[in-house]
Order: sequence, then structure tokens, then C-alpha cells
Amino acid sequence: MEVNHLNWYNTKLREFLTPDEVKAVMQKSDLRAALEVLSMWLWIAFAFALVGFYPNVFTVIIALFILGGKQLACAILLHDYYKTWSSIAHITASIICIPASTMTRT
Repeated sequence: MEVNHLNWYNTKLREFLTPDEVKAVMQKSDLRAALEVLSMWLWIAFAFALVGFYPNVFTVIIALFILGGKQLACAILLHDYYKTWSSIAHITASIICIPASTMTRT
């Protein structure tokens, strides 16, 4: 028997959150979207600065984990923009996040 995962997710979500809390979490916000993109790029800059100021194997490994996570975060934000972002935030994210998601393509 096939399970509808969206219904399962909504059921589990409502076990822990009230309808008002779900509405608040799902509310579209240009400010929140812009802060997410800014936060991502600050982490990316931090990873490069960390290796630049303290070049050794351990900082490179830490930076690689940070960069990998933030690359995934950029991809997720671009993929899910239609659910959580308004059109202005989507345009901004497309301009700012696409370079990060294409850096490692061969």
C-alpha cells in the first residue's frame, strides 16, 4: 500500500505545532529570505577567511565541510523558493546563489 508522504508529513507537523504556528512558519518574508542568503554568504566568506588566516590541514577540512553545507543550502533555497519566498526574494537569490551552486560543476 502506497503512503502519501505529504499527508503523513502534515499529520506529524500538526502533532507538534498549532495551526497558528504552522501559518507563522510558512509565512513568506522577503526580509527572512534575504537574511538567509546573507547568512549563507557570510559562512562562505568565513570558511575562506579561516583557511586564509590559519592555513593548515584542520582548517581546510573544516572549511570544506562548511562550504559543502552552504552549497547544499544554496541549492535547497533555490529549489524551494516557490514555497517560502516571494518573487523579489527569488530574483535576489537567483542572482546571488547561482554562482555558489555552479562553482564545483565540471
